[in-house]
Amino acid sequence: MLRVASAGGETTGHALLGAVSGLDDAALTRAVRPAVIANVLHARGDGYAFRHELIREAVHEDLLPGEHGRLHSRFAEAIDADPTLVPPGRAAIEMAHHWHSAHDSACALIAAWQAAAQAGRAVAAAERLSLLARVLELWDQVPDAAERIGADHGRVLEEATAAAHDAGEFERGIALATSALRELDPAAEPERVAKLLENRGQFKTKLGRKDYARDLEDALDYVPADVSPAIRVDILLALAHCPPKVTNERSYAEEALALARRAGDEAKEANALLTLAMFNADPGQQAPSDSGPST
Repeated sequence: MLRVASAGGETTGHALLGAVSGLDDAALTRAVRPAVIANVLHARGDGYAFRHELIREAVHEDLLPGEHGRLHSRFAEAIDADPTLVPPGRAAIEMAHHWHSAHDSACALIAAWQAAAQAGRAVAAAERLSLLARVLELWDQVPDAAERIGADHGRVLEEATAAAHDAGEFERGIALATSALRELDPAAEPERVAKLLENRGQFKTKLGRKDYARDLEDALDYVPADVSPAIRVDILLALAHCPPKVTNERSYAEEALALARRAGDEAKEANALLTLAMFNADPGQQAPSDSGPST
């Protein structure tokens, strides 16, 4: 029973432990009680946790290779069959962990992709980035990876780039955006290329790189106002806010305002107005800042 529990992680629910072990409630209670009495396990909520993480790790490392894979597969299958066995919003993330631990590359890739979406909805940026990194790591091990998750490799890189932004991992974001740009054809997908260039330019700005403006200006060239006004507004405002000052920064804000009004986008219109107000204010009226309002 301790071996089974060790594969469950920090805390394993009573019902989940029963589903994986195949024991009914009474038999499970009899099996767990000696470990609780011996203070190896203790009750936590509606489940059990090891008294110390080092004990759990020692038991888990003692699993034989075949036993290790089977146990984690059983955990993943049990959660897939009944997601209520884990806390709300955790099913895909827990399955991703167990399939990865079971060394099932195809299932691990699919689960990690689904879990990344779940982590995004939960605003768990660091966890989302970690899961997308796992998808990228497993990609070459699954021949039909794109068909299995319904997204190409470039799309995964784009999602990882966005996650890096949210997680504040700017150096990593530059590397991910650069990799994604190598896979995209600007002539065929200018909007995707523009968004990646904008993200890379923003990362460089955050890091104080001097070549940030080139990425943003290149991004602007890919999205004319009559093709992608919403994306163009974001890029224009990013250019207007970037330090050090860009020669025609005010014209960027003015164009952004006109486009936002034409599209009826009140949020972007407000952002453009705030930017223009910053330019119109006297130096003494401006609070020192490294960046402008969020776009």
